[in-house]
Amino acid sequence: MDTYLTSLLCLVTGGLLLMRNISHLLDNSQLHCYLQRSPRARRWVNYFGFDRSFRIAKKLILPLGCGISLSLIAFGGWSLFSVAAA
Repeated sequence: MDTYLTSLLCLVTGGLLLMRNISHLLDNSQLHCYLQRSPRARRWVNYFGFDRSFRIAKKLILPLGCGISLSLIAFGGWSLFSVAAA
């Protein structure tokens, strides 16, 4: 039972994070609002400046987040498949 819950949690979390990251990658205004309003992003903005933080997020952080979310989806799917096959 725990394996099913863990697998489903990985699938759902990975899917939600992937949708959020892709929406921020495609829509610059959403990323702009996130960098202005998020307390975690404010640290980056204070350290690097807004324009550089925007470029770092667009070229490095969001694609890395997409890769991590895809790996969560793959792990959840693989785990769910291996439990169902057994």
